[in-house]
Order: sequence, then structure tokens, then C-alpha cells
Amino acid sequence: MFLKIRAVSVEQTTLIFRFVDPFEDLQGEGGLQVDSAAPGNLQCFWEGIHGMEVTAEAPPFRKKLLNLEERLHISIVMALFSSFTPVFIAIICVLIGVILKKTSGEKEKGGIKSKLTSRPWVDEDLKDGTDHPLEEEDADEEWQGLEENVAHVPFTAERYSEAEMIKRSQAFYELLNKRRSVRFLSDEPVPREVIDNVIRTAGTSPSGAHTEPWTFVVVQDPYLKRKIREIVEEEEEINYKKRMGDRWVNDLKRLRTNWIKEYLDTAPYLILIFKQVYGRLPNGKKKTHYYNEISVSIACGILLAALQNAGLYTVTSTPLNCGPQLRVLLQRPANEKLLLLLPVGYPKKDATVPALTRKPLEDIMVVM
Repeated sequence: MFLKIRAVSVEQTTLIFRFVDPFEDLQGEGGLQVDSAAPGNLQCFWEGIHGMEVTAEAPPFRKKLLNLEERLHISIVMALFSSFTPVFIAIICVLIGVILKKTSGEKEKGGIKSKLTSRPWVDEDLKDGTDHPLEEEDADEEWQGLEENVAHVPFTAERYSEAEMIKRSQAFYELLNKRRSVRFLSDEPVPREVIDNVIRTAGTSPSGAHTEPWTFVVVQDPYLKRKIREIVEEEEEINYKKRMGDRWVNDLKRLRTNWIKEYLDTAPYLILIFKQVYGRLPNGKKKTHYYNEISVSIACGILLAALQNAGLYTVTSTPLNCGPQLRVLLQRPANEKLLLLLPVGYPKKDATVPALTRKPLEDIMVVM
């Protein structure tokens, strides 16, 4: 009976199994010789193990041979495992590196997002609410309360001669070019009817789907004006000292502004403009207000022009982080977000403004 085992090495690794005598004690020192010189990928070819004939006279040898086969299987598996251990370690290291890099990247993105969302000039109440998703039941409302068919009527327009158009446009430009942001306002009374008219004018502004998403709150009560000033100055002091950062504060130094807002309780009127991020239907369901922020912003521009045309002055104020408190003070609903605050009145006799210039036409217009 004869057993031959041949081992082939892929990377010049030698694994040799040799029997000196097939009837020797396989447990002995000379019965099995193994030379494992180096790790590598092994392929072992056995010949004669399963094909040989084993007689009844030699059952111990068959038993030992089968035991040897089992031991060889284990030895080969162990040798392969030892050979692949560096590869396994390398793969594990690569996987750990990939996981750590991914985790680090997510943290970095989260940090960047946190930094972006914590920018002081991005007030929560100043964010556009156009993307506020309506609930499915709200979205299914019929035309959101709007008439399906709106009657169209003939449009008539007053047309001027070219000379008159040039004259009127030039006069309007000269009027608005005198507009300045005035922080020193008198407490001299202003006719209420003028305020009504300028707000009517602002209400002529275009809006997304004609939703008119604006509310103009006119404050003339001295107590409310004083409370508004307290809220704004408290938050503005924090803004100047902590939130805005050195660059912003330095940019404002040349304008000589700070957190003291005397005009808030000396001006005869305060106009607070709220954007309605959504509306309400008669049945209480939400109604989408498309492009509510830009719509209200256009209305604010028209309001500024109307104030200038009436001979009144103001300073545009965006009360950072004051929106929720002012909304509660003025008893406004949750769908309204404060966009702008305008103190309105006449300038004080000793009022001053920064000596600023505006960009020339060639810097702001491109003709193609």
C-alpha cells in the first residue's frame, strides 16, 4: 500500500508531507515531516488516499490514515489562515479607515451646516416660508379657496408722450434719490391719513398667485413703542457684542450705529411689516402663500417710495432675534413672521446722515 502527497506552492512556499514507512507509527517523530518555510497560498493535491485498497489485515493503518487525513485538513486550513492573516488585518484596517473617514466627513458637514445655520443674519423669522409643506388634507382643498375662474376685464392705461415720460421718470428719480436712512426722528405728529395712504400704496404690490401675504402693523401707542424699544435694544446689544462678529461690527462703525435705538419711541409711528408664510381658508385649513418673502419685500420697496413721496423719513430695521417676542407683544398669529420695522416721522432739525454716494448707472445696469 502506498500513499503519495504532493504540495504545490504558489509563492515558493513548501509544504511537504512524507511517509517513511506506511506501517510506522504515524504519531512518531519520523512518521510525518512538515516543512513550512514561508506563508503563502497553497494548493494541495492528494493522490491515492481515497483510491487505495485497504485490507482487513491492516485496520489500524486505515484508522491512522483517516486520522492523518483529518489532521492534514486541519493543518492546511491553519496554514492558509496563517498565510492570509496579514491580508485580513490589512482589509480590516482599510475598512476602519473608510468608516472613520466617512464619520469624520459627516461630522465636518454637520459642522459646516451648523455654522451656516448659526449665522446671525439668518434670523428664523426672516426665512422664506414658501417651502412650508402643507398636510395632504390641506393640499387637497379645492383651489385653496381661490375662484376657479376669475373674470378678465378690459385694461385701459394712460399713455404719456416720450417727452413727458422722460420728464416724469427724471422727476421720480430725483425724488427718490433724496431718500436717506434717518436715525434721528422727531416726535412731531404726522397725520394718520398719510399713514393710511402709504400703506394702501404698499398694498398695491404684486404677489405670488395674488395671495397678498402681508400684514402692516402700525404702532402709535407710547407704551407699546417703549416695550418694542426694550425688546429690540436688549437683543441688539447681544447682537453687537456676541452674535454679529467683529467684521460686521467694524463695518457698521463708519455709520455710527449701535444697539441704542432712540427713534423707536420718539417717532410718531412704527410700522412693522409681517410676512404671512401661509394663510387660512374659511374652514381653517392652511392656504399656501407662494413666494411670500419676495412678495412682501416688493411691498416694502413700494412703501419706502410712498413715504418719500409724502415727505416722511425712516430707517429700515431688521430686528434680529426679536421676531417672536414682538409677535407675541403685538398679538400676531403664528403664521406671521416679522420682516421689517420702520420708524416713521420727520427728521430732527439737527439730524445727520453719513456722507454716502450711490453707484453710477453703468455699475448697476447691463444692456445686452
